[in-house]
Order: sequence, then C-alpha cells, then structure tokens
Amino acid sequence: MAATLGEARDLVYRVGDANLVDGVDLRIPSGTLTVVMGPNGAGKSLLLRLFHGLLKPTCGEVLWGGRSLDDDLRKRQAMVFQRPVLLRRSVAANIRFVLTLRGMPTSERIMEILQEVGLVDQAEQPARLLSGGEQQRLSLARALALRPQILFLDEPTASLDPASTASIEAIVATAHEQGTKVIFVTHDLGPVSYT
Repeated sequence: MAATLGEARDLVYRVGDANLVDGVDLRIPSGTLTVVMGPNGAGKSLLLRLFHGLLKPTCGEVLWGGRSLDDDLRKRQAMVFQRPVLLRRSVAANIRFVLTLRGMPTSERIMEILQEVGLVDQAEQPARLLSGGEQQRLSLARALALRPQILFLDEPTASLDPASTASIEAIVATAHEQGTKVIFVTHDLGPVSYT
C-alpha cells in the first residue's frame, strides 16, 4: 500500500447555510495517479481548490506529509483549470512570467517545456490566439515549467476535441512517469484509461 501524501480530515466548506463539501475524510496516496470522479456539481472542483489552498475550509483540515498547507508547500504545487487562464502576452512570455516569479532560469527552460507540449513553433504568437487545445497545453506547460511535486488538474479536457484531449493526456502521463504526483478531477471515465 502506498504511503499517504495528502489527507483531508472532516473537511467542510460552507457558503451561507449550505455545506458544499460536508465532512470529507480521505487520503491521497503518494506515487499513484489519483482520479477524483463524480457528476457535475458534486463538489470535485471545490475539493481540489481546498487541497491546493485556493479556498480555506470552514471546518476540518488539509494536510500534506502530515503538515498543514503553507506557502512553502504551495510552491511545490501547480494547478490547471478547466478553462485556460492566460496572460495577454506571447506563448513564451506566459512561461517566462511564472519562471521569473519563482526566480528560476528562463531561456532554456522556456524552450524545453514548449518542446514537451508541442508549442515551440508558436512561441512568439499571442497566447490568446491559440486554439482551445493549444491554450490548454500552454496552461499545462506553465504549470509544469515550475517542476511541481503535485499537479492538480480540474477537468482540463472537458471541452476539448478528441485529438486535443489525447495530447493533454499524453503530456500528463509523461509528467506522472517523471515523478509528478497528479490529482485529476473529472466526470468522464475517459481519462482513467491512461492511468
């Protein structure tokens, strides 16, 4: 049995009088790719945001390696959302921005990560002019450029065509094989096939 990497203890997230996440206890094993599956509206995305620290639980706690989530732990994590969030800059400048924020070397890493996601030829193109699938690959590249230990994916292929979906899944599978812990939220059985 794999060691526990992260866990939720009696996790509650309340908005007004409604508990949107209610008393969740779970453990996330290290090593394996973790898929959180359920129907739309079940609270999967909220759970992911709570685990990444984007939302603060109303009650309960999230632990990583037995520690409460802090800035140091969050710097080792990255998240890709269902809809790409891109800067009004070139493809390469989107990668440069996150690397510069973390004080990481940029030039070689930019081209290396763009090569990994198949966007080298679009490096100087405005990011917002990319197709939907290319934009999602850029979002994934930006997250992976930081070499996160944990990568959260919130339905990253939900609105993509089959070819774009296969491309994203291949990139995620490679990242997982290289040692990144992947936590993938979906309502679709498709992504489970490459785990």
